[in-house]
Amino acid sequence: MKYKRLACALLAIFMTASLMVAPGGFPIAAAENDIVREGLVSWFKGDQNTRSGQNTASNLWHDLVSGYDLPVNRNDANYFTEEGFRVNGTKHYFSDEILKLVNNSSFTIEIEFGEFSPIGENYNVFMNSSNDYFSLFRRVSENVIEWKFGGGNTRPKISDSLRYLKNHLLTFTCEYGGSVIMYVNGVEMARADCDLYMGADDLFIGQDETSRSYDALYKNIRFYSRPLSTEEVEQNARVEGYEPEELPKLLGCVSVAQPVTNIVGDIAMVRPVQSKAELESVMSKEVLPATALFEIDTDLRALDGEGNPFATVEEILELLDFRVLPCFCITGKQTADRLAEYLDEINFYDVQIMSANREVLKYARELLPRCYGILDLREEYAGVEDLSEEQLLDIRRAVKTYNAYVAVLPVKLCRNEDVQFLYELQVNVWAWGTEQPGQTEAYFALLSGAVGVVTDETERYLDIACNSLAENTMTRMPTDVGHRGIPSQAPECTLEGSILAYRLGATVIELDVYLTRDGHVVAMHDGNTGRTCNQDLDVEASSLAELKKLYVNKGYEDDPEYSACRIPTLDEYLEWFRVKNCKLFIEIKSTNTDIVTAIRTVVDKYGMYGQCSVITFNEGIMKAMRKDYPEMSVGALSGMTMNSADSDADMRRVMDFIGQYNGTHNPSYGGYDEADMRACMIRGVSVYPWTIDNTTDLSNFLLGGYSGLTTDYPDALGDMARQIRLSCGDQFKVNTPMNLQHAVTRYNGNEISDQNIKIVVLEGEANTTRNSITPLAGGELTFLTLSAFRLPSGGIYRMYTQPLTVDVFDPNAETEPETEIGNTETLPETNEAGTNGEPDTDGRGEDTAVMESDTHPVKKPKKGCRSTVSGGALLILTLGAAVLASDSKKRR
Repeated sequence: MKYKRLACALLAIFMTASLMVAPGGFPIAAAENDIVREGLVSWFKGDQNTRSGQNTASNLWHDLVSGYDLPVNRNDANYFTEEGFRVNGTKHYFSDEILKLVNNSSFTIEIEFGEFSPIGENYNVFMNSSNDYFSLFRRVSENVIEWKFGGGNTRPKISDSLRYLKNHLLTFTCEYGGSVIMYVNGVEMARADCDLYMGADDLFIGQDETSRSYDALYKNIRFYSRPLSTEEVEQNARVEGYEPEELPKLLGCVSVAQPVTNIVGDIAMVRPVQSKAELESVMSKEVLPATALFEIDTDLRALDGEGNPFATVEEILELLDFRVLPCFCITGKQTADRLAEYLDEINFYDVQIMSANREVLKYARELLPRCYGILDLREEYAGVEDLSEEQLLDIRRAVKTYNAYVAVLPVKLCRNEDVQFLYELQVNVWAWGTEQPGQTEAYFALLSGAVGVVTDETERYLDIACNSLAENTMTRMPTDVGHRGIPSQAPECTLEGSILAYRLGATVIELDVYLTRDGHVVAMHDGNTGRTCNQDLDVEASSLAELKKLYVNKGYEDDPEYSACRIPTLDEYLEWFRVKNCKLFIEIKSTNTDIVTAIRTVVDKYGMYGQCSVITFNEGIMKAMRKDYPEMSVGALSGMTMNSADSDADMRRVMDFIGQYNGTHNPSYGGYDEADMRACMIRGVSVYPWTIDNTTDLSNFLLGGYSGLTTDYPDALGDMARQIRLSCGDQFKVNTPMNLQHAVTRYNGNEISDQNIKIVVLEGEANTTRNSITPLAGGELTFLTLSAFRLPSGGIYRMYTQPLTVDVFDPNAETEPETEIGNTETLPETNEAGTNGEPDTDGRGEDTAVMESDTHPVKKPKKGCRSTVSGGALLILTLGAAVLASDSKKRR
């Protein structure tokens, strides 16, 4: 009897075990300290790759529940370790039974990675079907885990993906007619309605396409025939050693509450705060600034002017309430360490970090690549009255080398032409005002082209920007980027086509480059020459001599002007453009990182640092640029889109991608609007959308505030006004009208006279007409002028000159004062200037000026090519030869 009971017990144990491993996953409940068993169909366990244990020499990854083993293609990059299966560069296909499960109406997949390293420059696809109807992948440009199901476009996404792809449990549940849900460590992270069956034609892990590949250690893969509940997902996470409540919650991003101003692209008001009462007062106001600035110590406490602490960073973030961006000024690496530790702990990165110490800022940004770097150069340039070209290039070197997006300068140095010069070199500026700014300084700062103004008077500045400046005020003009030259009219990526693009209006030429077999940098979009040339060669497998034998003339064989175009070198581009008022975007198509050093050598050879920038899709090249050419700007090309309904939140995805490379944001233009641009610019990030080939879109995008517009039709902007220059007589007298004139420079370099201007008096007394001003009293007189220009699409944009201060001679005075032309730093308050009425925009399209054959009709720049063209206006007064000579020392 005893043996019979023992036999029955053994039989029950055997049957239970059999049911638990039966195909289809029989409904057997598991203890709370074990994974969920109900519906479990298949389990590939990393530390037990056979049913008898671990065998690293196996060519099968055994299914521990069913017989649906996974055949693996084992090689040097795909092999078993003691923890799991390492996958790199090879596909490994699941059985048809697993495929049928995924194509059913409901299922769950769980994946646990030990390590995950991205390789593909576009995607890292870790579970996929050949027809791409089922795809679990990381989108590199946005750093998100994305689930493409049924081949549709409704896809849940998990931000901050690299954090979760290493030593985390990922769970994906599907219920047709219900939802697809993505979990990390038992915590729901994203979901979407499921109205599609998968329809996958196969199912595999691993990739053999370089652009989609990765290197990962799979520790666990489980398939269920049903969607697990949230409680069951949490249970599996705990069994695997993950506590769901310990997963860092995404605090989100700041929804910037500052009102939208009339400045195209907007301008951030930055408020320094030195007491808790002041902070509470700022946050109690109806009108909030974009940013609040705090100096903090190593204990993460904000300091007042005497160095006394008044609030912790935690208290500051609570008071800012995700409506105002925090900017923390730090002076030492220990503070950077503490701040990085805290921000990582709370998983919040919508933060600006400022420092006057370059090494500290670089260190902080390397710790916190998703935050925004601000380099404070006020002290360094405190005694400077006028920035030289070399100083401007030094500012660019410092900003790029030390991981900043913004340079902080004293407001007196923020002349529009200087700020525009930096802007075109991917450096944005904050203008730091004086403690008691006057009317003149406020307008000077707002019209400087700066992306931010640091001032205690943020409410007054906002009142001017929102109510006194005219709508669509353009303070910084976008560059007109000729995509591969002007392929709408000439062979792409040729010197001839690029010269034509420049003559028709392009202020930047974009060219794609590769490295030849013998080390030369050549322009070509494709990796081979077949599409554009008369013979098909692999560019990087060929020598320069072999490539120079080809003609880049597909489609132009019978055109005498372009039939003999050859493949140009970067040397040839730089030699021609180095004395022209034009810049180059060098897009690195090559994946060979040696090209970075080669480009640097050529740029240095021609002294072209001030004319060149690099852009690329390739993350490997971006890393090489940060290492070997850190002072050069890098544009991170991507197909990333932003959601204009929540543009601020999307900045996290933007910085996930570009922050580690200190790159500019260069997305495909589809889906972008003014809200997206503002979210970037308010944080100091430049945006260069590509490729806008609809001329109506191009015209409208001019009003979007973008840093540059890339197009195959750069001539479409050719007749648009890019700069205004004010000129007048050499002496202002009481009761004597002074005529003012504007010279308008277009993108194509042509100049026309503009006398339809509006004059706005800021300080002093004067009467004004359409284009003349009559002083009514002696002393100082400060004024500015306004012009309006119509776009082909019908929109209007306006340009102001910065305030101009002159001495007015009173004949009744004993002596005639010496005329002084300039800008005062602080002047007595007067009433705010209004903008009732505006200049007439009619007749701006009629111009018969003749273009020069090789250059725009502007002054030749110095070596390094500082542009004379500004986003607002360059102030030039005709004061006679002596005065002009004294002022010509550095006008670019």
